Amino acid sequence: MKSAHLAGLLAALALLGCESIERGRPAIGDVTDLIVVGADSLWSGVEDSVTAIVAPHVFAVHNERMFDVTAVSPVSELWTQVQQYRQILAFGSPGDSWIDDVLSAAGRTPEKLPAIVNADNVWARGQSVTAVVLPRTDPTAAFLSQVPAVALLLDDRFHRFARGRMFLSDTNTVLRDKLTAEAGFAITLPNIYDAAAPGPQLRAFHNRNKVGGDLFRSIVVSWRDGLFTEADAPRVLAWRDSIVPLVYDLEQATLTDRVEVRTLEDRAPGSIEVRALWSGTDPSFPIGGPLVDRIVVCPDQNRTYFLEAWMYGPSRRKYEYLIQFETILDSFRCGG
Repeated sequence: MKSAHLAGLLAALALLGCESIERGRPAIGDVTDLIVVGADSLWSGVEDSVTAIVAPHVFAVHNERMFDVTAVSPVSELWTQVQQYRQILAFGSPGDSWIDDVLSAAGRTPEKLPAIVNADNVWARGQSVTAVVLPRTDPTAAFLSQVPAVALLLDDRFHRFARGRMFLSDTNTVLRDKLTAEAGFAITLPNIYDAAAPGPQLRAFHNRNKVGGDLFRSIVVSWRDGLFTEADAPRVLAWRDSIVPLVYDLEQATLTDRVEVRTLEDRAPGSIEVRALWSGTDPSFPIGGPLVDRIVVCPDQNRTYFLEAWMYGPSRRKYEYLIQFETILDSFRCGG
């Protein structure tokens, strides 16, 4: 737990006023805030292991944690103040008050321990609580045995949140059908993206939303005849460099010192994904951001597609947008 983040939580609670910290009040906090409540004596021995699994670093401009983890003791005054946060991970045994509250809200007590129990609206409306219910004997080993499953649960919950928020404007089915008819491919985008055709075999879709500060996102699709059956990171990024001047108003360079590559198993052989970073070329105004590039091979069309998801969002956490990018890129279909 970082003291600066804890100070931020306390400041937010102070603005709400003491009267708002009551059962049934709306949950507060960001979806990336994770309050962990349990005995200090157990947490001190597992903190590093648990944090590394449930809040791993995310590939971005600067590595960031998936969640800001704040641990509190259930017997401290702070616990009564942070009960209202929207996402809480509790650990303990039946008979512990904070665990009994979760079991009561869930309407069940597990017959076998350890167990994971989820409940909503335990101490606030719109709240999600995950309890790791432990035996009294060897609770440390029992807790650690459940952490991978907890991490999957929290990550799935975050993915559903990110995808749901992305499509608040609904899906642009008109654009998808038009691309199928005119360009020979389909991709599903939210309505808030504007479409452009900066080249004969190039389509760009931009979201320049400035609500809450600069947040620019782009999706790019380009294609060439023939099949790239041996694509690698240099070839993918070289393709990117060739279209950057056509797509973006901002002059930029692709950074190659941090690159992640994976094979797209659900696509034809030769299809890969490359994650890298971009940087502005003006040294007096240092900016940058993450990008996700893909090569998708489409044998039935005798085409190879290049896809890019790009963002510029200074001072914003990136993981939510990377999930949204994955969702959009995964919706791509050869030939529509």
